[in-house]
Amino acid sequence: MKKTSSVLLAILLVLVVFSTQGCFLFRNVTLSIENSELSIEIGESEQIQVKVKPEDATLKFSSNNESVATVSTSGMVTGVTEGEAEITIEATKEKYKSALKKVSVQVVGEESFSVTFSVSDSSGALQGANVT
Repeated sequence: MKKTSSVLLAILLVLVVFSTQGCFLFRNVTLSIENSELSIEIGESEQIQVKVKPEDATLKFSSNNESVATVSTSGMVTGVTEGEAEITIEATKEKYKSALKKVSVQVVGEESFSVTFSVSDSSGALQGANVT
């Protein structure tokens, strides 16, 4: 009788573990990024290259300093003003442990324009200038 009780208890324990697997045993979302640092100019945009598994995990992008760099829901980073910002990428899926990565963004310089012109009369070019 004691041996039968032990066997039944062991079977019951195995059934409980397998039936509650989704509640207690988590799988991990894996998230990898191509570059952990970006350097862009004001007005320039660059896509954050992300690989996530499982592929149907939800990605959320956010900037800690939107006055310097903004990020779209698809991970396109745009430089707003000179400075530094950090983009956080979070990957989540139900019954999976979420993953988090960060990308440092350096926004550099101001927009510049280059103008070249020349002045001439009937005898040819008088002078030229480059303005930057």
